[in-house]
Amino acid sequence: MRIWQGKTPDGYPLLVEREDHGPWVVTVASVSRSRNESLEAALLEAGGGSVPREWAARVAAAVSTQQAETDSERTTHNSRTKAP
Repeated sequence: MRIWQGKTPDGYPLLVEREDHGPWVVTVASVSRSRNESLEAALLEAGGGSVPREWAARVAAAVSTQQAETDSERTTHNSRTKAP
């Protein structure tokens, strides 16, 4: 599932995906891909030398927060729509 998309500091397209709380999958420029339980590590690995650690940490924190909020909204919605 696509979670987030943007650009690296050097302007390369970046895609963050994750299925059912499995490993994060980060793809840079449709060429470099990393799978890792740590989003920050996946960002650094896929981005190679073009991704500073501070940037990866900020993006990982923002994406993780967004994912947690989405999961929470989905859980709340599902509990409201289920039949008793």
